[in-house]
Formats: sequence, structure tokens, C-alpha cells
Amino acid sequence: MPCGVTPGIEVEILPLAAAGELQTRITTEKASPKADIFIGGSSEFHDPLGKQGLLEAYKSPNAADVDATLKNADGMWTGWYIGIFGLCSMTSILAFTPGRVWDRIGQRIRTPERRGVAIYYDEPCGFCRKICLILRMFLLLPETPILPAQQVPAIHREMQMHNSWVVVDHDGSHHVRFDAIVRVFRRSVLFSWLGRLFALAPMRAIGERIYAWVARNRGELGRWSAVTLPYRSRPITPSAGAQVVAGLLLAVLLIVNLQSIHVVVPGVVGIADPVAETLHLAQGWTMFAPQPSRLDGWFVARGTIDRVAAGVPTGRAIIARPVRIELDLHAVA
Repeated sequence: MPCGVTPGIEVEILPLAAAGELQTRITTEKASPKADIFIGGSSEFHDPLGKQGLLEAYKSPNAADVDATLKNADGMWTGWYIGIFGLCSMTSILAFTPGRVWDRIGQRIRTPERRGVAIYYDEPCGFCRKICLILRMFLLLPETPILPAQQVPAIHREMQMHNSWVVVDHDGSHHVRFDAIVRVFRRSVLFSWLGRLFALAPMRAIGERIYAWVARNRGELGRWSAVTLPYRSRPITPSAGAQVVAGLLLAVLLIVNLQSIHVVVPGVVGIADPVAETLHLAQGWTMFAPQPSRLDGWFVARGTIDRVAAGVPTGRAIIARPVRIELDLHAVA
């Protein structure tokens, strides 16, 4: 805090990892307050302190421009900006979405047109199979079978005639070369619009030329893909070391969260707090209960100390002592 322009006044700033810790400290020191300013944290931290009479009301003239839903009517707190915790909480609600909703979505996505597509490739061509697998993955067609054309004599003859893979649509129609690419994209949940774009005459002309080049050079492309796109087995079970690290981090989070509800674990708090702050894992259960935080973030405040201007920029909650500072709060876009 750039207060050196005012000789003789000492200002101490105490940044802490979580606003819940500040709330606990203010409550503990209520009989003998040692701080003048409490800045940071969401309204869920300031509101109970105001109701307990541990905060003094202050209404900045600039608070008139802040929406009434984003500030306390009695002047106990004024919001700076809307944080992201509401969106985080919306994501957690997905776990409680009724099963029939997901069934309905599944019915809309898993249509007969999408489920009825089959892809046939030249079995000796490893590059061809890899491209089919990549398309199935990124076009979100998990139920689409990818089969060697040699298993079906009629499709094998068609593949040899056109020097192409073969895509069989749900209605039994066969598509080859770039037209097969158009058909696969048209059946994608997310990229069907690209299928319509590829179906335009100019795009078809370009696509056919590209496909012809790939078909002529698939042997070389196969050797290239064997080096750059090898098949890999994905380990499902993490290593013992990774599990130990994850367990220790979960323990740190548990200890930090317990502090937010005024439960202190003796002997380990001094270790857990620095670890959480260094890794930016600091949080508190009070952010989400009894309701998600709506106000949080950083701010820029301008104040005066003995009529000398001073800027107070910070991104964390602070306690400044032992000087009383009058702040004129400005919302920052």
C-alpha cells in the first residue's frame, strides 16, 4: 500500500488465504478489535459480521450506482463484481438432474439416422483405420461400427472400384470418397453444419481433389502415421505416487475447509495453509453454503489518509491497522 507519502503513520496489511479465516479472526477479536478495514470475500462473509455488530456501516457516494441487489441496504457491504461461483454451482446441479431429462436428451441425440451409419475401410491400411477412429471420436458417433471392407464382398468390390472407403447410411445408401466424408459430418451431433457446408458444389470440388491426393499417397501417410500417431494403451489406474499426492492434497483441502466453518485441526494448520496458498487451492465451504457466493473478486479503491491521496489496489482480503482510513469505493468494470 503506497502510504509512504504520509510520514509518521504506520499501516499494516495482512493478506490471508481465505476470507473465512478473516471472518474467524474478526469474530475472535470482537472484544478488542485490532483492525480498521475488512476488504475482500463475498457477501456471505460480511453479512453475518454486520448482523453481529462487528462491522460499522459505510455508504460510499459511489455506491448509489451499484444495483440494490449487489449491496447491503444498511451499508454493511457493497459488491465489487459478480464472481464465477454461481456458474460453478450450476454445474454441480447437473448431478441432481432427473434421469428422465437425460433420457430425453439421449433420444434427441441417438436418432435412427445417427445410429444407423456404418464405416468400412481397407483392412491393410492402418492410416485408413486411424482416420475412421479419429472421425468417430471427434464427431461424437460412439455407436458407429468401423469394419474392414474385406468382411463384406460387395462392399469390398465397391471399395476397389472407387479406391475409397465406404460409408453405409441408415437407409442402406452407399457413399464413397469425399461424399462419404460429407455424409459422416451430416450425421454428427455438433458438426452437422459442416456437412451442409461441405455439400456445396465449390467445397465438393476441393474436397474431391484432396481426397484423391490422400488415396494416392495413403501408403506414405500410413508410414508417417505409424510414427506420429501410434496406438497407445491408456492406463486406467494412476500410479501409487499420484494417489499419494492426491490424498495429501485432499487432506490439505479438508483442513482449509474446516477452518472456514471454525473447526481448527491443531498442529497441521501451519502446514496446510501455506501449501494451499502456494498452490492456489484455498477455498471455503461457506462459498457454497448456505448459498453460492454471488460477490467476490478484486477491486481498486481510492482513499485519503490525513487528506493525502493513497491508492489501495489488492486482489485479496486485507486487514489494515492501526489507522482509520475513510474509503470512497469505486466499482471497477
